[in-house]
Amino acid sequence: MPMLATYEEIDNLTPAELRFRQACQFYVLFKEHHGPSVDPLDTRLFWMCYADAFLMTLVSLKDLVSPDQKKALNGSDLFRMMTVLRNVTVHQAVVSKGSPLNMIVRDIYLGGRPWRYENAMLGAVRITEALDHYEQKLKQENRWDRERRNVEGARRWNAGLAAQATPRVELWQVFLEALTFVAGVCGFTLPTGL
Repeated sequence: MPMLATYEEIDNLTPAELRFRQACQFYVLFKEHHGPSVDPLDTRLFWMCYADAFLMTLVSLKDLVSPDQKKALNGSDLFRMMTVLRNVTVHQAVVSKGSPLNMIVRDIYLGGRPWRYENAMLGAVRITEALDHYEQKLKQENRWDRERRNVEGARRWNAGLAAQATPRVELWQVFLEALTFVAGVCGFTLPTGL
């Protein structure tokens, strides 16, 4: 697997650019550890770790960019959805455990090798249920005022997903869309090989 920032580049990148490259690297690692090309018996923990790491690095970018860029990131329902996913997966629910807050749906096929696979998906119905639970939890904990905009943005993003003929999308596709959006806002170039 190629490194998306060379040893020499790391010292010359701004903190925001380095964080972006980290998010890209975690995205590549996430993609390599799930789906029809890999056996979930060997890789389940890896893709979960890399998904969490991707979300943490991507969302933390907003603290490293200019105020105008931060405003543009927060103005995106997609970025708000990534923020809620990060908050839920990091602070509230782990992907593999049953929780009313978990938004990740796993398509699992455990046929014989080499056809055994696991694919992480986002499904509109599951997201709606999870956001309802999350909102209740935030209100109970007196954190709703702080997180309301993120949840509302995630709901708007999910409404777009729900309007699709198939209201489900593979997680890697949403991650790539988020990377592309952040690159555009911040003036970064997506590394080749994504």
